[in-house]
Amino acid sequence: MIKEEFEEFIQALIIGKTKISKLKGFMGFDGFIDEIISVVDKRNGAHDYSPLTTISQFAEKIQNAAGKSANIELVTNQAKIGGNGPIMGLSLASLGLDLTYTGALGDGTIHPVFNKLVEKCTDVFTLGEFGHTDALEFNDGKIMLGKLESLKDVNWANINNIIGADKVQDYIKNSDFFAFVNWTMLPSMSEIWQEFNKSFSAQRSSRDFPVFIDLADFEKRTDKDCLEAIEILREMNQYAKVTLGLNLREGQQIARIMKYDVAENDDVESVKKLAAFIQQEIQLETVCVHPRNFAVSADANGTYVAVGPYTDTPKISTGAGDHFNAGYFTGVLIGLSQSQALNLGVLNSGYYVRTAISGDLDNLHNFSELCQEGKAEDVCL
Repeated sequence: MIKEEFEEFIQALIIGKTKISKLKGFMGFDGFIDEIISVVDKRNGAHDYSPLTTISQFAEKIQNAAGKSANIELVTNQAKIGGNGPIMGLSLASLGLDLTYTGALGDGTIHPVFNKLVEKCTDVFTLGEFGHTDALEFNDGKIMLGKLESLKDVNWANINNIIGADKVQDYIKNSDFFAFVNWTMLPSMSEIWQEFNKSFSAQRSSRDFPVFIDLADFEKRTDKDCLEAIEILREMNQYAKVTLGLNLREGQQIARIMKYDVAENDDVESVKKLAAFIQQEIQLETVCVHPRNFAVSADANGTYVAVGPYTDTPKISTGAGDHFNAGYFTGVLIGLSQSQALNLGVLNSGYYVRTAISGDLDNLHNFSELCQEGKAEDVCL
């Protein structure tokens, strides 16, 4: 950012900090335990190995096993809170928002891996057993291997049975914002959206509240499913200000489904055109597309961009997109402009991948000053 933009951003952030704790939200509905894994290239000793650093290296290793066999060693670096909802929710709550989270966090009892989420949120409800993800991390991305059988318990009936139908309606009537994420892995999410639409229509008198939607990687879902989901979101936007968050690959996927001639370009102008097309075609309040090193949003007034503090050597990459979403959405909630909200998103993601910590607004304020000075990596010291 140029000096004037940076000073305006910092001033808006300071003002926003006075508003944030007063904003109450309701979010759901997934839950995973993530194992963060390295793939071994060469084993040099019992405690010494060199990992594969790129997805293409991993793909080559698998390709070379075709018609033969392969022994691929995986090393688990940590087991951590996982799922788009818990990771984004932990970040939203860490940033200071008053959040209620509902998701698949354990069968009857919430698993200790979600303790930080429980500590940060105002209320937390579990709908059933969590899923499990093996996250194979590389310097240029990650491969997520998911086990999802338990997520069938995430449905509208269980939400009402566990929270209580009257309390659910109270959340719907009185929350300042909502976030519904991971449509791809939750087979009942479309039904849940439809039920929220009915309640939004009955309980809310105006479109004065935002809803954040993250579909998650939906390549395995049929085009028919995706188009039906889009129609539900179109309807939701009649009752609320809906923001759809997409990474670049997801943005290209949804554009193809909607018959847009997608170029495989990842430059800023191409992504701005992509975001604008999706926003205009679906007619949502905002569409946000975030590649790895910048982010773009589009609304009825135009397109906006923020360049992120990208690093080639992240401490962690699983959850980077969820932290971008949390930072961006927080910016929207506290009244930042679209460009400023995007900057808060890339700062939140950039801070997280360098530290493996969900930061608060003070952390991001300090990190933004380091970035402005060209010292983003100093946050790791």
